[in-house]
Amino acid sequence: LSRQLFCDFGEHFVIDDPAEGDPVSAAVQHISQGNPGVVTCMGTENFRDGDLVTFSGVQGMTELNGQEPVPVHVLDTSRLEISDTSSFSPYRCGGLVSRVQWPEECSHKPLCWALEEPKIQVANPEDLPRSLSLHAAFQALHAFRRERGRLPRPRAPADAERVLELARSLGAQQGPLDEDIVRAFASVSAGDLCPVAAVVGALAAQEVLK
Repeated sequence: LSRQLFCDFGEHFVIDDPAEGDPVSAAVQHISQGNPGVVTCMGTENFRDGDLVTFSGVQGMTELNGQEPVPVHVLDTSRLEISDTSSFSPYRCGGLVSRVQWPEECSHKPLCWALEEPKIQVANPEDLPRSLSLHAAFQALHAFRRERGRLPRPRAPADAERVLELARSLGAQQGPLDEDIVRAFASVSAGDLCPVAAVVGALAAQEVLK
């Protein structure tokens, strides 16, 4: 089974949640008065130097609650260094420190450039030759459709050989070409499988939501 998905959101688009997960936060155990102040909490391995954080529910040192996000420096597995707290009220108990997720603006190459310079990621390096052959097959399929105005006919040897010819010219730039894969791909490229279409459609919808 083969499938291809390309999401084009324009030259510049914004990702509201780059981390794609639950917000990173930790329960505060103590906050020192000093410059800089030191926050003692569990779970600092989820924070990185330069992260912006906010505080909520702090008792005693209430000046931190609702304050603008401040950068942190990770000291060790249980301590974060923040801004000047020397003028704040003494810390009593409670509180939550949470990492702020800022929207991220991204820009990627258009489809025509992305096809020419593939960045294929595979879990098993042994799968890379097959993935490169499929990438060349998809490029050849697009070229065939531009040339003939249609997809290759099912199980039509002449159409499959033409796709293979196009793939050879493309695959030579990427490495060895598995010709059997390209022929099989071309022979069934006009068909649709509803379960596969549903999975690809769900992935596309997820990308739109992101």
